[in-house]
Amino acid sequence: GNQYKYSTSEETGSVRLLGYAGGWYEGGGYVYDVPVFEYDANFTDYMNDLVNDQWWDRHTRAIIINLNLFNPALDNRVAVVYLVIELTAGGMIESSYEIKNFRLNLYVTSLDWFRLVLEIFFISILMYSLAVEIYEMVEAWKSSGRRNLYGYFQSVWNYIELLNLFILFASSIWYIVYIANSQRREIDLTSIASVSIFEILDDQAINLYNLSAINILLSAFRTFKFLALNDRLNTLWIALGNAGADLGGFLLIFVIMTLGFLLTDILFLPTFLWKMIFIY
Repeated sequence: GNQYKYSTSEETGSVRLLGYAGGWYEGGGYVYDVPVFEYDANFTDYMNDLVNDQWWDRHTRAIIINLNLFNPALDNRVAVVYLVIELTAGGMIESSYEIKNFRLNLYVTSLDWFRLVLEIFFISILMYSLAVEIYEMVEAWKSSGRRNLYGYFQSVWNYIELLNLFILFASSIWYIVYIANSQRREIDLTSIASVSIFEILDDQAINLYNLSAINILLSAFRTFKFLALNDRLNTLWIALGNAGADLGGFLLIFVIMTLGFLLTDILFLPTFLWKMIFIY
């Protein structure tokens, strides 16, 4: 079968996965699709066939079991499960797992449609804020040319605001492309092709969540800009600014000590085998 032929990531449609001991694993490999939709399917028999055919041997470095679970009763939620068994160069067996989930249909209930209205309002505010920043830069250029524009970029807060707006704009475009993906509405759950589609949609959702987390962090950090609006809060900001050199030195020493302990743990306490999983 095709399980004895190497397939690239383009052929499998799988995304790369971060292992516990072996770094990143690309989507390619020797893929075996277990026909779970057959009524007489027996997982143990299929595994025994692979063992008898020596599907894995001493050259195998990782075995990844991918499960895609769909629950229509819970907001049409999809869970992509990765069970990873890694064989290290030192003879260790490392087992790990990773579970990712996302909603297949984002607009089902009335609350979802209300969220859509808020999303449209948010994008409108985002476009307005971006237009204001561009207008300020254009006006700074018109007033005194490059000199005033250079002064605009001397403020750290302007850099933070531009970075925040840029990431918000990029994540908004990513979100629109994500919900407009036609594959979400054309998935055949009984087809093997749905496996790669779920993985791609899950990877897009996780990247979108990561961008949203960065946006929230930058938005929260921007609140320090408004400390100058109050005299008492501005005093706190001035004190932090004057202590910047001392805080920077302390942070550098703290990072060096932390990295030292981490490297010591890696060198003196290698990875241990907490659980072994045997499939018969």
